Amino acid sequence: MSEGLKKTLGPLLDFCEVSEQPEGTVIKLKKRMEHQSFMNLFNEVVDKLGGDYQSTPTPHFTVPHAEEESAKEEHAVISIDSIIFPSFLPMRTFTPERLERMKESIRRRGLKYPIKVRLKDDKYELIDGMLRLTSVRQLGWTHIPVEIQKASDEEVVVDSIITNMHRVEEDPITLARKLNTLTSVFGYTQEKLAQEIGMSRPWIADTIRFLKLPEEVQNCLSIDSFGRLHAIMLLKLDDQELQKRLAKEIVDKGLSAKQLEARIHLESVLLTAPPEVKAKVAEVAEKQEWSPYEAEEHIKVLNGAPPELRRKVIDTVDEERLSPIDSERLVKMVSVDKVSTEKAITAVQEDTKMRVEEAKRKEAALYGKLTRYYPTGMVEEVSKIVGDASEEKFFKFFNRVLEAVWRKLSELGLSAQILTEAGKEAS
Repeated sequence: MSEGLKKTLGPLLDFCEVSEQPEGTVIKLKKRMEHQSFMNLFNEVVDKLGGDYQSTPTPHFTVPHAEEESAKEEHAVISIDSIIFPSFLPMRTFTPERLERMKESIRRRGLKYPIKVRLKDDKYELIDGMLRLTSVRQLGWTHIPVEIQKASDEEVVVDSIITNMHRVEEDPITLARKLNTLTSVFGYTQEKLAQEIGMSRPWIADTIRFLKLPEEVQNCLSIDSFGRLHAIMLLKLDDQELQKRLAKEIVDKGLSAKQLEARIHLESVLLTAPPEVKAKVAEVAEKQEWSPYEAEEHIKVLNGAPPELRRKVIDTVDEERLSPIDSERLVKMVSVDKVSTEKAITAVQEDTKMRVEEAKRKEAALYGKLTRYYPTGMVEEVSKIVGDASEEKFFKFFNRVLEAVWRKLSELGLSAQILTEAGKEAS
């Protein structure tokens, strides 16, 4: 070893022997270490040799073998090229953002924990650490610290599940595949799985059922585009095309679980529409953003209308945005009162126009009344919250707001001061 290298490593030579070989710097530990001590030494050596985890060649470590045959693990630094992926474990999927965060962390602070492997013939089979391994490989590392374990296939799967669940980093689909491996290959019951990993049997059952979702939906779930609750709701649907369509809506529109529940309810309601207008009803429902209740009422009218009138009714609902009450009146005028379809549509249009104008007059009158008592800005903001409501509801809302403000001022000891200043300003 050169004097320069000795001087560079300094006190670290108390823990290891260093030599320069054709394959690079070789570091041999003088004794076995706990993994955290091992990782601290590894990072310090790399730091002393250059401090740049991206460009400094990773030194090759060798460690003393465990004296006990029964030892479950030992530490080493091995060539990345010698690591293979287990055939019975699913490949993990990472978002580009997550991979970049891990690479940046390793680039700045080094690798904090070794990945886990086991010996497999003349190679090392990865047990845990896919994200870290992918990151250092992309950073140009040639070697990586590992914890070499002695484990059976069954132990590998169980340990992988528990480790990633504790870190909350296992995506639901990868987890589902591992759980399915334990049940189908190793004969685990769902009850035994629940005991092993500390989750309920229904939770295990729901997770495995995720594998029944279409591949496109599974991909969304694996990269955290939506969560478990969304996936469980989609599983209630038998139509895979509908599952894919709703999954796309969840991602594109950011649907909450409650909104998804309403959409699923709406889809079940749309199935009850008359066959000859079912497609048109679905189109209008999406365009006008019907609630499940609105859809039920419209479809009730259509199912009660003569078959020859249904197409005209739904077309008019589409063009004029008729309410269920208006469309029901249209059907009654044509089928019972024997008014021509054209005249009935004209009558309903005129009636709808009159109601809209009356509603606008009432809204303007209420707005004028409210602004006599409350600031205009406050009225506008409250209107957004309350929406279309009666005068009584508006005043109740304002009173609740004022009571809440008064209580808060009282807690702060400001109520008398504020009231005095308000009185002065008013006078």
